[in-house]
Amino acid sequence: MRSFVLFLTFLTSLSVWSQPEIDALKKAYPKQKGKEKAQSLVDLSFYLAASKPEEAKKYGRMAEKEAKMLNDSAFLATIWNDWSFAYFYSGDLDSSLLLNQQALEYRTKLHDTIGMGKSLNKIANTYYEKGLHDKCLEANLLSLDYFKKTGQEQLIGQVYTNIANVYERINRYEEALKFHLQAIELLTKYGNQVGVITSKINAANCYRKLGDATTSRNMYLELIPEIEAIKHTEYLAGVYQGLGVLEREQGNLEKGIEYYKKSLEKYEEVGVKSGISLVAVNLGMSYLDKKNFPEAEQYLKKGLDIALEMESNYNIRHAYKGLFRLETLKGNNEKADEYFELYVAQMDSIYNQQSNKAISEMKVKFDTEKKELALQEEIIKNKNKTLLLLVLIGAIVILIIIIVLIIQRRKLDRQQSTITSLQNLEAERNRIARDLHDNLGAELTMISSKLDMKAFRTTNETDKKDLEDIRSISSNANFVLRETIWSIHKQELTIDELYRKAEEYANRILGGREIRVAVVATDKNTVLSPALALHLFRIIQETINNASKYANCTELRVLISASKLEITDNGKGFDPETAKRGYGLQNMEQRVKEFNGTISIESKEGKGTRVVVEFG
Repeated sequence: MRSFVLFLTFLTSLSVWSQPEIDALKKAYPKQKGKEKAQSLVDLSFYLAASKPEEAKKYGRMAEKEAKMLNDSAFLATIWNDWSFAYFYSGDLDSSLLLNQQALEYRTKLHDTIGMGKSLNKIANTYYEKGLHDKCLEANLLSLDYFKKTGQEQLIGQVYTNIANVYERINRYEEALKFHLQAIELLTKYGNQVGVITSKINAANCYRKLGDATTSRNMYLELIPEIEAIKHTEYLAGVYQGLGVLEREQGNLEKGIEYYKKSLEKYEEVGVKSGISLVAVNLGMSYLDKKNFPEAEQYLKKGLDIALEMESNYNIRHAYKGLFRLETLKGNNEKADEYFELYVAQMDSIYNQQSNKAISEMKVKFDTEKKELALQEEIIKNKNKTLLLLVLIGAIVILIIIIVLIIQRRKLDRQQSTITSLQNLEAERNRIARDLHDNLGAELTMISSKLDMKAFRTTNETDKKDLEDIRSISSNANFVLRETIWSIHKQELTIDELYRKAEEYANRILGGREIRVAVVATDKNTVLSPALALHLFRIIQETINNASKYANCTELRVLISASKLEITDNGKGFDPETAKRGYGLQNMEQRVKEFNGTISIESKEGKGTRVVVEFG
């Protein structure tokens, strides 16, 4: 049975603003400009994130657009951080993580130590919700280190709470309680009322799990009037959830259900999906205890649907466990086995990384001991043959040295021949690129200029339009020529160069449109051949053009790594089985075949499109 853990979410509390204050911001921002307007928009996104996440996403997108025009990296990073709340509360954890990673990258370049700590703390909370505890703890500890270096004691107290929650999740309750109590002490010192309440709620959870039901119950009940005073609905839901778990554990089933329903009502009021999912499953478990199977199934499936939507590994596992128990009690053994297999698979996905690491360490230790034992046996076995062995080894070593010298000499000769060939090839490549640039490029530029002059002078509208169309074709040909020169001018290209070229193209094609573009690259120093780089760039071009013309999307994301290219949009999508396979799609598939890669296109009507290209 699980209880909900409250984080000091992203190092600040989503304080509940009154509706008049929110209405005032909505009325003010259309008359504002620049940074003031962007700040009002992101404030709206921040304070609507928990209650109206879809509306909050819209204001965040508008704030980002305003901020990008200011050329202020620090302010843009702040926009991304606050905008990420809307995605976190709506259950879109990947988008929340991406925004915070972008903010961390900017703040790292600016050497903003406190900002880096805050971004890492947000990233840690997202990893926690996804069930990636090793990454969560790593990010929290990095955040804590930054705050200690800058003397941010209040922020240190908040991170203590979040570290304690990780220990609680992995059942190390005594360590978790120690961090919670340290957090309460520090946060009380600085008058952080919301932080103190958060830590007390989580400390009450720990006392309950350590078997001290009396202390736990008293802490929960004392917190209710404090939370009602600050009107923090989500925290009130967390307290009712804790009381529900406590009463159920103590055998007070009806009282537990009563508290669970209060908790569910509060979570639904503010739209916190992770809380709704967890409490719904706990209600299902409680009705199972009463043998009320219809109610149990309703709540368990409700919790599972939301957990699957959020990709929350722990909530998914919790729901599968409840459904396995339900079908077992109903006597549906086949269905019960199905849910049990799903439960086990989910456990594997959570613990696979830790298990693999432990197994690897044991295997290394075993192999080392085995080798040491074999070595000792070999020494004993050959003790009386040492002299002969040394002579043989000496002869073999001399022979090996001679062979190595011969091989090395031949290798050097081959390398020199290869270097000469590559130098000749590089010289020819540069000559072709130079000729294309100086001759064909210049000719295309001259054609465009003359077409401009001709179009300007002509008075015939039909002729003018034809000339402008021809000029557009000529200009586009010039762009294509430059991109080809870019790929053949160098002997090798890096992912960073491909990333910059893709970002430049995306901004040129989609600039000024209501489409938010994110081009992200990892493994930036990885080297690609010019041919592969050009193929990947052409595929990026094709997908960006398709998104621009047909997808009707508002978001486009391009991810480039050492072995994979992934492009997604949130447009109207299409049915791959019935859609007409045009030249663009066939061209992409042909390019992928040329570098022995694979391509997959996933799309559903109304669900956007995802193109994944894998290459070796």
